[in-house]
Amino acid sequence: MINYNLASIKLDDKITELWKDDEKIRKISTVMNNYYPDNYLINGNVSEVARNFYDPLPGKISIDDICYFIGVRCGNYEKEALSQWFSETDDKVDLLDSIYWEHKMPNWAGSSKSISNIYNIVTSPFNNRYLLNLLIATNRRDRDKYFHTIYKLLLEIIDEKLTSIPINPTRKNLKIRVLKNLHIYPAYRYVYFKWRKLKF
Repeated sequence: MINYNLASIKLDDKITELWKDDEKIRKISTVMNNYYPDNYLINGNVSEVARNFYDPLPGKISIDDICYFIGVRCGNYEKEALSQWFSETDDKVDLLDSIYWEHKMPNWAGSSKSISNIYNIVTSPFNNRYLLNLLIATNRRDRDKYFHTIYKLLLEIIDEKLTSIPINPTRKNLKIRVLKNLHIYPAYRYVYFKWRKLKF
């Protein structure tokens, strides 16, 4: 555990080589380099690729909905490109997973790594096809974005005491847990999705 204040981090001039800049990630990368200079950072976000990110959402979604998910303008070019992509998706893979794997992850994870690699030496030992296939083959409800059953089982195998430590104990997670326990989370997601109030 390290203590840091991102507001106190001063950055150099904007790096023009980045294809997608993110000041917060640049600051975090600077903090890591300050605490651990000349060290490799182990990147373990392979499980984020396999998590069930979008559920619960309506079963039938439109091209306009997909534009909203991935954060692009809903213009003629975008809709035509996504329609072409949609026509080539695999029916055996849940559409929401395909959207996450092929649009969301390459976008934010790719930009994040391009920034991290400028400041830090990063290696991803868990980024392998066997582990990805294993994670993706599990039931979608067991790889919930907020309450990941597989994570919990892995922690229990390592040491049962680890399962007593709150994971991301934020107000948002607490609110979602309450909504799920009351069985109204799907309705909440549906309404906010229709109003375009969800943040992806």
